Amino acid sequence: MLTANQEQMVYWILERESIRQLKEDGAGKPWTPNKVMQEVYFCNVNREDDRVTRWIRNNWLYPTGLDDFGAEESTAASYTFAMVVARIFNQPDTLAELMQPIDFDADFSLWLQNAETILAERKAAGKRIWNGAYIISTNGKAMPKADYCLYLLKQLAKRKDIIDNCVTLTEAHKRLMTVEGLASFLAGQVVADIKNTIDHPLNKAPDWFSFSAPGPGSLRGLEWFWEEKITARNYQTAIDKAYELIEYELPDSILDILCYQNLQNTMCEFDKFMRVTNKTGRSKRKYAGV
Repeated sequence: MLTANQEQMVYWILERESIRQLKEDGAGKPWTPNKVMQEVYFCNVNREDDRVTRWIRNNWLYPTGLDDFGAEESTAASYTFAMVVARIFNQPDTLAELMQPIDFDADFSLWLQNAETILAERKAAGKRIWNGAYIISTNGKAMPKADYCLYLLKQLAKRKDIIDNCVTLTEAHKRLMTVEGLASFLAGQVVADIKNTIDHPLNKAPDWFSFSAPGPGSLRGLEWFWEEKITARNYQTAIDKAYELIEYELPDSILDILCYQNLQNTMCEFDKFMRVTNKTGRSKRKYAGV
């Protein structure tokens, strides 16, 4: 038998997916009677349905096959770098200006020079550079955020093949975290993009379904779910048992998309839902659902 909190988790998953379907079918607002879900922005159950992810899929391709000068091969070789760029900024307008990094210069030096100019111009014009969904810090370094992001990318450019021979998502995640500035959560988001890229070798990784990496939000979501302290140390056991418990409460249409990374992301959203519902917190991102 589920606890009240666990029933709320199942409810949130079903209701969020229902909102997506109604919205995409052209139904009028409100798409849910739940006041919190009418007013607060929540990511989708399936990360591939999120707005920024869809933009990346439609605009930054693997491989692009743009011309006869090796672009197709170069795109594949530079795709990891491109996905790190995509998730550091996570803002379609910024990414459209930066353009997908393709490996015409061995160390991305031309792309990085252009990126430095574009970021400076956007800042001067008061334009948005980052999407607030992912928190990007300077890791304690006393420097502007844009400079730190470029510093991180310059380090990665020296190791562009960092995950090329990885067989599992777990291995790719660990490799990415050896780059200064790529912590577990952001590295996990990059892995999610890569694993869902058709024709990428990791699209068929043996741990495609079971891999996930905790972030602060998902740990808090699991604490709501289990009503006990969850840390990185007991995260895997907690999410394994959570999946085992809720899989009997969800239809196949949901289970088909609920890999562990999607479950980890929904735990993060569930934390936000529970904090706002129980008036123990608030969300900065509002949603025009009414």
